[in-house]
Amino acid sequence: MKKINLIAIVMVFLLSACSSDDDSALGVNLRINNISQFNLTEVNLNASTNSTNVVINLPELGVGQQTDYFNFSEVYPHPWATIEVEGEILTWHGNPISEDAFFLEGNFTCFIDVVRNENQENTLLVFLMSDD
Repeated sequence: MKKINLIAIVMVFLLSACSSDDDSALGVNLRINNISQFNLTEVNLNASTNSTNVVINLPELGVGQQTDYFNFSEVYPHPWATIEVEGEILTWHGNPISEDAFFLEGNFTCFIDVVRNENQENTLLVFLMSDD
């Protein structure tokens, strides 16, 4: 009998310790996707609200690379970001519509693009889209 109880306790522990790849976690799931033609380094995204610190820092994000989801209780929909491209630091300042409008649940992707014009000047573009 003790052996069965011990096995049951171990099974409960193992099952509770398993992580889930289910993207339906409560709150906001946010990932970053590099849609530019450049390898990005020092990627820093800030979508913090008054009550939630939402900061993602990545040492690098390759062309076409997408991160796994990061889970937060809420996310500001107009994040600011800084990245480095070929030694140049680019900054995007979000375009706030309302200070009080936050995403409270759902799956979102933050797309990062770098556009190079005919004068070889780079412009950073950052926008969030719902995956739901």
